[in-house]
Amino acid sequence: MKKLILISALLFSFNGWAEMYSCSITGISKITKELKVTSKGVSKSAMRAKGTKVEIDSETCDFEGRRFHKPTEIKMSDDRDFCYLTMKDKSYALWRSTLVEENLLSLTGGGVFYSGSCEKM
Repeated sequence: MKKLILISALLFSFNGWAEMYSCSITGISKITKELKVTSKGVSKSAMRAKGTKVEIDSETCDFEGRRFHKPTEIKMSDDRDFCYLTMKDKSYALWRSTLVEENLLSLTGGGVFYSGSCEKM
């Protein structure tokens, strides 16, 4: 019985802190050199991501989505507000604090800004 309790405690400690989020991309914008956000000039491949579901692990920033490649590298900022993802030689920034605090998706990369809403799984 003690072994069962110990195993349960260990399993809970590894999975107890991380939460999975299911997000839907609802907005796609382009960020210009002047740091203006516009819908003009967004590539067709980026626009296809609209409506895509992505799953994100809040602790590790593991990221999976139908229109996105699996990250080959994931780095977290020192303040843990951002995760930097490398997908097929492109860098993306995922705003982790917005995901956890407000259930919102904020992902930018290659001059494109993806936004959406999320739910805890």
